[in-house]
Amino acid sequence: MQKKAKVFEKLESLADLVPTAFYWVDVDTTILGGNQIALDMIKKVSSLSEDVIGKNAFDMFPPEIAKELVNNNKKAVRAKTPLFFEETVTDIKTNKEKFRNVIRAPLYEDGKVVGILILVNDVTEVKEKAILELEKQLQFRRLVDQTAHEFKSPLAILLLLVNQC
Repeated sequence: MQKKAKVFEKLESLADLVPTAFYWVDVDTTILGGNQIALDMIKKVSSLSEDVIGKNAFDMFPPEIAKELVNNNKKAVRAKTPLFFEETVTDIKTNKEKFRNVIRAPLYEDGKVVGILILVNDVTEVKEKAILELEKQLQFRRLVDQTAHEFKSPLAILLLLVNQC
C-alpha cells in the first residue's frame, strides 16, 4: 500500500475548519478527501447516493461534464499554479444548471505534483438573479420599442416610463 502524502494529511486536519467547499484529488482526479460542505455538494449534483471518496468525475457525471472537469484539473497541473474556472454543472437529480467559481491548485510533495486542491464557490443564486434582472430589462426594452413603433409618439413612451416608475 502506498503511503499517504503529508499534504493530504494536513488537508484532512484542516477540512472541518474551512467554511467554504474544498476537496482534493490525486493526479488521476480521484477524490481523496474534502470537507463535508464539498462532499455533500458533489453528492447532491452527481449520480451517486453513496460516498464520493475514491470516485472520479466519470463515476459521477455524464462524459461531457466529466471531460471538462478532468481537463480543468490537468490544466492546473500543467500550469503548476492555481487557476480560476467558471464551471457549469447540471444537477443530475433536478436537471437544473449549477454555476460554480472554482480554483484548482496543484499540491506538491518533494517537488512533485501529487494532487489538486479544488475550492468551490457556488454562485448559482447570484447568476440566476442576474439572468432574471437581464430578462426584466430586455422585456421592458421590448415594451418601450413596441410602444414607440405602434404609437410613434414620444408622449406615449413617456407615459409608459412614468407608469413603470
